[in-house]
Amino acid sequence: AWGAPAPAAWWTLFRNPALDALMARAIAGHPSLDAQLAAIMQAEQQLAAVRGEQLPSAGLSLGAERATLNQYGYAAGPLGNYVSNFYSGAVKINYLLDLFGGRRRSIEGYQANLDYQRNLLDAAALSLTTSLGTAAINSASLREQIAATDALVANEEAQLAQIARRNALGGVSRGEVLRQEAQVAATRATLPALRQQLALAEHLLAVLSNRAPADAEPSMLQLADFNLPAALPVQLPSAMVEQRPDIRAARAQLHQASAQIGVAAAKALPSFMVSASYGKSSGKFHDLFSDSASGWSLLGGLTQPLFNGGALSAERRAAEAAYRQAAAEYRLTVLNALQNVADALSQLDGDGDAVRLSAEQLRVAQASLDFTGKRYAAGAVDFNALLADQQTYQRARIDLIRASARRKVDIVALFKALGGGWLDIKSSTDGSIAYHGQ
Repeated sequence: AWGAPAPAAWWTLFRNPALDALMARAIAGHPSLDAQLAAIMQAEQQLAAVRGEQLPSAGLSLGAERATLNQYGYAAGPLGNYVSNFYSGAVKINYLLDLFGGRRRSIEGYQANLDYQRNLLDAAALSLTTSLGTAAINSASLREQIAATDALVANEEAQLAQIARRNALGGVSRGEVLRQEAQVAATRATLPALRQQLALAEHLLAVLSNRAPADAEPSMLQLADFNLPAALPVQLPSAMVEQRPDIRAARAQLHQASAQIGVAAAKALPSFMVSASYGKSSGKFHDLFSDSASGWSLLGGLTQPLFNGGALSAERRAAEAAYRQAAAEYRLTVLNALQNVADALSQLDGDGDAVRLSAEQLRVAQASLDFTGKRYAAGAVDFNALLADQQTYQRARIDLIRASARRKVDIVALFKALGGGWLDIKSSTDGSIAYHGQ
């Protein structure tokens, strides 16, 4: 239905509890999400640090000095050496005025970086869940293809036995036996590749669901358990642009590049520092707390870059070029996203036709098999005719399994193209990752 947003937990539209359990296990602590959560924490602390630099800084200093002084030059004659003590304590406050917004733009850049990292988490979650969904569908499809192929081999072997008996009675030539043996061998030869593909799909499924392949039990997913959504949550392109994590991440990078221009520009302008201090100093420790030992200072300073070999101008031009690069990459990301959605919709249109034609092929094969079965029971046709229809039926079944799996995989691809919805993923107190829709 056009205009309906993609749900956060998009896989629930398949109404498959086994898939839901796999997804929950994956999101509960997959290393790819843990790594991105750590990157977000790093970006948060970097932002907090640069915000702290915008506030006045205060420091406390305490000192005690004991020194030997030679008095030559300070009196009429040599008076010998003597030991002196000096005690001090002071509080100093510094504040760099941000008159031209350099620090504010720096904070803006760090905030954009935090937004970028958060969108990378959404992208990582989307990649993980869509990859897992695709692997689950492929695993179920391959398991059913193997079962259908096993049934087909059994039918062809039964037909081979029938032809061999007729050959022994002189009813058919040796050539027909050899042709049927070749057919059985060709069908049987497809099984090792299917079983290998199933093993690889199961390994991928285990890793995506946060388990080692050796520790994972076979998923035993069934293709029929992946129910087709009643309505696909297809969005208009303008809404889709707001949802995709990669587009939001590219926009955050564009914002960050814009902020860097302001930071570079502010470096070429004057900077003002205000400093104030209050403290006490005395040669005797007990006098340190008297009013006569007190002193204060207030200082204002201005710094203006005059010549730096063009470094600041070059830095600003570099920041402007980085902004143009980020803007071009943002536009390219949007174009690629629109292409992804258009491709996914076109593939689904083709998948619908393929499933419809395969289902019709299977319906006709089933009708032919039923009709031939009745005639065989009545003695009107021989066993070879029945076996031939059984083979046709099994091949049509395999074609429908493949077509149905392709359509379900392409539905997952559509969810990925639309951004999949939002996952609110955050660290819990035990270090795991929780999720719920926003």
